[in-house]
Amino acid sequence: MTDTKRPEETRAPPSRSEIVARWWREMQDTNPNGTPNPRVDRAARARLRRLEGPLAAADPRVVDLYRRLEGDRFDAGKLRVVVRVALVLAHVREEARGEPFPRSLGPSTIDADDGVLKALRFRSLLAARDEGDVVRRFRRAVALLGGRVNVHDLAAVLLGWDSDRVRTRFAFDYFAASAAVPPEATSVVA
Repeated sequence: MTDTKRPEETRAPPSRSEIVARWWREMQDTNPNGTPNPRVDRAARARLRRLEGPLAAADPRVVDLYRRLEGDRFDAGKLRVVVRVALVLAHVREEARGEPFPRSLGPSTIDADDGVLKALRFRSLLAARDEGDVVRRFRRAVALLGGRVNVHDLAAVLLGWDSDRVRTRFAFDYFAASAAVPPEATSVVA
């Protein structure tokens, strides 16, 4: 007698940015394959677009995202990051695959001035540390792209924005200089 059981496939758990991307997709009108999304939550998207700061922490969709990412243990610092992610992603209207978020904002060459996000605003975004300022500047960047961004990549950037490593990688990607990224800034996947 032969054993017909196959060993279960082991799948790596989803990354934090993939968890965020799935959360974002659940609020959209259509599924990635173009079919209508029966779980669409337009009201949540509208609420999150209007909310500012700590008030967003009480929104049910933000709490849902926090639990998916962090479980039931409360951590104020982690909640602050989840609020940031939710408030920015509420402004994303369409998912663009492929090009990293910072690259979609950047100039065609390092010396060009044709980037969607001009150099002065780019430097202001990199310098942003206050949560309200970070959210405002990222919302503006999303608006400059017409609401069409790489959700997975934007989520990774937002989740790690407090890290110098992530901001350094963001700068190099903006200028399409990824090959020159310092070794300590090469891994930003959240």
